[in-house]
Amino acid sequence: MVDFDLTPFDREMLRLTHEQALIARTHARSYDGLDELYVPDELPEAKDHPNVRQVIKERVGEASGAAILDIMIYLEEMWGTIPFRKGSNEATFLGSKLVEVLGSPEQYERWKSMGMAIALTEPGAGSDPSRIRTMACQDEETGEWVVNGEKIFISLAHSCQAIVLFGLARTAEGIVPGIFVVEKGTRGLSISPQLKKLGQRGWDTANLHFSECRIPAGNRLMGNMKNMLPPFNVSRPWVAAIGLAFARASLDLTRDWFEKKGMMPDYRFDAAPADWRTHRFLELEAEYEACWLTLLHTKWIEDMRGADKLEAAMTKAQSGGATRRIINGCMELLGPESASEAHLMEMWLRDSRVCDIYEGAGEVNRLIIARDLLGYSPKELA
Repeated sequence: MVDFDLTPFDREMLRLTHEQALIARTHARSYDGLDELYVPDELPEAKDHPNVRQVIKERVGEASGAAILDIMIYLEEMWGTIPFRKGSNEATFLGSKLVEVLGSPEQYERWKSMGMAIALTEPGAGSDPSRIRTMACQDEETGEWVVNGEKIFISLAHSCQAIVLFGLARTAEGIVPGIFVVEKGTRGLSISPQLKKLGQRGWDTANLHFSECRIPAGNRLMGNMKNMLPPFNVSRPWVAAIGLAFARASLDLTRDWFEKKGMMPDYRFDAAPADWRTHRFLELEAEYEACWLTLLHTKWIEDMRGADKLEAAMTKAQSGGATRRIINGCMELLGPESASEAHLMEMWLRDSRVCDIYEGAGEVNRLIIARDLLGYSPKELA
């Protein structure tokens, strides 16, 4: 039986997180400018408040389930628009997890303490790794790999200490996929200034350029592209949670507006909506709750038997589109005022758009779902 009842400990942790999220909201606009300022590791007030995740680690036996509570805490954190403490979940530096999966024990031991970004996307290769053109050729005299190419929209490009680079490797057997660790400061690696973006302006994002960039032979990870997929089964629900947090924040703001206008929806099962606006609002709430339950079910399965590829793709694909529909619907109900910078809803709309792109665009996740359900290989259904 799936049981999402919260323990008293769960409720206390969520209460503390909500208090911190309210503080984080007061800083949100500060990191929404078009300059080099991005969200710090922790906000100034953090020193006066408990680290909720540390408390959970110390008292994990009192939680209803590690994965479930973790995602609920993250939903509450992002309801505050920006993190109270950066790096609240292990998916932040996903490249570090990939080194654990793809590298040798010696490589993992060497780099396990480093925060690592992932460099996959290129100008002509977004969600299709087969179109990657960044090339690594091995110097026969030194054994070093010499890399040339460009990567774009790389999260944590400035904050990380190293980069997990996905490219091509020219070998004696021909051109094959190549995965490399490039440490910051490596000659031939350059990082662009922070990108000016529609949303997520306070999130560290930049382009990478590799020009005759020399990487030691021991920095190549011998895993393949298929081996890299399991960590995304953990991280995709986190991306879904970001969008759902903004959707819930928009619903909360809209509900407050209804209350001030004396138009609160009647939640009785057999009650008829007062007018089209309350009917529309109830539809948006129902869509949010369906996504929320899918997310919790995905994490319940992770608690029971480990992260599941199909479940992760389903919650990511469902939530990415629903988030936009819910926030757009709330803005339609509230009218022009909702687009004013006096409120955060227009920021939630902008920031949530990328939630259908991160960790595989919605179309990619739908392909994963279809292949799994219909039994097709990537070559048969692309």
